[in-house]
Amino acid sequence: MEKLLNKEHIVIMDNCEDWEKSIRLLGDRLIRTGTVGREYIDRVLEREREYPTGLSLEGGINAAIPHADSVGVFRPGLALGVIRQGVGFREMVSKDPVRVQLVFLLAAVSGEGQLGLLQGVMELLQNRSIRERILSAEREDQIAGILGKRD
Repeated sequence: MEKLLNKEHIVIMDNCEDWEKSIRLLGDRLIRTGTVGREYIDRVLEREREYPTGLSLEGGINAAIPHADSVGVFRPGLALGVIRQGVGFREMVSKDPVRVQLVFLLAAVSGEGQLGLLQGVMELLQNRSIRERILSAEREDQIAGILGKRD
């Protein structure tokens, strides 16, 4: 997973207007590196409206994992938004509002690849210490280092 997330795909910000803007910001990073096309980001936004991906996690550092099918994906990739004050998403199961600090935008070229990415992100999110270290990191390269040394 860390091979797909380079520091160009990481955005650190204090706040973000809304979930849609957070996905667009991360999508722009993936577009700039030739990972996905604009149509993929549009599909992610459409899917998030219908099937929210917010997760309420133990410890209060919550996450969302927006993604869509592989249309518009040129190569596998992952972008991470660290939003210190959080941004409103809807919870995956209950669809209730949830304030999210970590947004992982997935891009996979196949269903199997997407499942692998989802599993990797879910494994990472289960570790509260890693979530705390990511949220407190000052720079993108620090986050890349945290994710690279997590095993």
